[in-house]
Amino acid sequence: MIITLTTGHWYNTELTRERRNVKKYVAGMSQARKDLEIKHIKAQIEQAQIVSREDISIYNYYDTFTQSRQFEQAHVPLKPKGNRYSFANGAFYQLPDEEDENTLANMLITKLLYENQRHDWNAPPCTTLRIILHKLLPDVHRDKNNNISIKTFQNHISKQEQENNTYYGENPSDDSDSEAEREYQKLPVPERKKIENEAKIYAGRANRYKYYNKIQAGLDSPAKDQAKGPTIYHSQPNQLWQADKDLKKINQQLADHGTLPEAFLAGLKTQFLVAQYRGVHYNTSGWGADERRQHRKLPEVGLPQFSGAVREACNINSFYDFVDIITKQDGRYDAMLNEAENVEGKLIQMQETGPVSYNGRVYISLFHLFQYWYSSDYGGLPGKIKRDLDKGATSYLHPFLNGTDRPLLSTGDTPWHALRYAYGSKYYDGQKDVRLRPRWDADGRSERPYSGKMYASLHPLNDYVDHRPSHITSMYYGGLLFLNSQISPERETSFLGSLPGDRVFLEHIAKYPSFKHGKPYKEIYLHKYGIDKPLYEVIKDKLANSRPHSPARKKLKDALGDYMCAYQEARLIGKAEKEANERDAILVYRDKNGGFSLVHPPTPTVASKTYKDVVNAKTALFKALSAILRANKKAEVTVLYGYKAQVAAAIGKQDDSYLPVQRDALRLLDHIDDGDLADTESKSSISSASTASSKATQPLVPKAKKKLFK
Repeated sequence: MIITLTTGHWYNTELTRERRNVKKYVAGMSQARKDLEIKHIKAQIEQAQIVSREDISIYNYYDTFTQSRQFEQAHVPLKPKGNRYSFANGAFYQLPDEEDENTLANMLITKLLYENQRHDWNAPPCTTLRIILHKLLPDVHRDKNNNISIKTFQNHISKQEQENNTYYGENPSDDSDSEAEREYQKLPVPERKKIENEAKIYAGRANRYKYYNKIQAGLDSPAKDQAKGPTIYHSQPNQLWQADKDLKKINQQLADHGTLPEAFLAGLKTQFLVAQYRGVHYNTSGWGADERRQHRKLPEVGLPQFSGAVREACNINSFYDFVDIITKQDGRYDAMLNEAENVEGKLIQMQETGPVSYNGRVYISLFHLFQYWYSSDYGGLPGKIKRDLDKGATSYLHPFLNGTDRPLLSTGDTPWHALRYAYGSKYYDGQKDVRLRPRWDADGRSERPYSGKMYASLHPLNDYVDHRPSHITSMYYGGLLFLNSQISPERETSFLGSLPGDRVFLEHIAKYPSFKHGKPYKEIYLHKYGIDKPLYEVIKDKLANSRPHSPARKKLKDALGDYMCAYQEARLIGKAEKEANERDAILVYRDKNGGFSLVHPPTPTVASKTYKDVVNAKTALFKALSAILRANKKAEVTVLYGYKAQVAAAIGKQDDSYLPVQRDALRLLDHIDDGDLADTESKSSISSASTASSKATQPLVPKAKKKLFK
């Protein structure tokens, strides 16, 4: 750089002689003049866009040693090298060795936006990058305070990515499938042929031809076949007749007693297992590059899965800590197991509380209301918990929860939604911008191919009695939860605190392939991704002819993600069925009543004829009960008889076909014993069943366990 003095003299710091001369010249000045020139020199170096080590040596000659640092490596692992620095927040930061300053700025903006997903906009990791970018981007719009807003940065980088047809994350993850291809080619030909034929079957079940046609035409994904997609293709069909008979006995046992004793199950001719599927997505607000790398290499088959509440109670503040604990399995791991058992016990107590009325609707326990909050507002639940716990003695949740993180652990009865979450195709409100996306560059390389991890677990039937997870499909069918049409089809089962140990039998790394120009198709792609050569070539062509953020690229990305999820769904169900068969068991689903069935129940939504009438009736019933009981303030068990006609009118039915719904209402009131069911007009408060209306604001305590619904 060129350093100028107030006298008009200037020096080229690239030359050793001139660096020596400026030091000598300033040293000979009077102290007052020297202080002025040193301040002037340091200001020039601090304000320069880019400086060298030689410039820093001049700066440090006139000052105490100023540290040279590298950027944090949390998300976009910039690995600076070379002799390029910039001053910010009292230190010189080494920059990537990129000569083009526009590209350099784009790389730093990319890092800034990732860092902001983990740090506050005004925290040092972000302010350091912002100061440097202010110097590199003098022509970018500023606000009245001379700051560049996050929105301006987002718009700028989006425009740059689209114009230049690439992304700017330095040091992309290893996207290679070459090693997997070499290992695949080492297999004997008959074994490769078997794997290939199996992959073709799964691709067919995933409707590969429909996705191919849509991608080729540049259209949206085809509608997901929710009826056929989750089908279990049993490899021992001759056993299904006996299996169906035994399932009827099991469901009758559940209906009569609500239990599945070991001796009863052992006496059946058929043994059964149920599969659950859980997806983890590497969102950029929680997972750093090192954490992602370690986690995907961590073998977790046979290990329990823990809820956020368990991690919070054990002071696990990052996924890095979690990976470390799982790897070492020391005393901290034992503490997690104990806490998971404690959380489960507290939630089972919550399941046994009396009915509550909230926002004009009756719930048969505080837990059912809590499950509604969890399923309908996952992102907002921690805040809702905190607001209630802050009430202290009048908190309803305090007897059951010690912290604000979520105590439930979501799984899917089918793999579809868990896969979409792992691949980043599905996201919760407010999570769209923190997804880790593949980001194919101009060469077709995926910058961040690894998006998450997927687990499949197999459960004996008594897991669902002993550990009492919430089965959202049967709760929905029973009218116990009313969820919108986006949430209810997810077929969720929420485990309490943790997924039991030794249940996970398979883990799948959610990875997107690259489609590099000039690189041949790899045979492993069919087995690994469900992508055959014709589909590979059409995706490769569409990527080459679309730009980042364009509508065409978005449709392609969505269709590819959906197809890969559909393929992996068929594959994972096939793997689960095979594993169950090797354990001399039949793979089954839970049915709409919470029992067990050889086939999956219809998609739980009122758009389904199977659900529509009964769900609407039961939903109206619980709303009507809330309104009636609110009007009376007190309602004894027998009071419902006096309002039978009003309840029937509220559900729009007067004939005997809805007597089962009315019986449900009687069973609900029977659970209240001879107490009250108070309600409130406020949408933000809860009223509970208690022995006297004056106790309605006291914390709920578990009642004696009673069976309410099938």
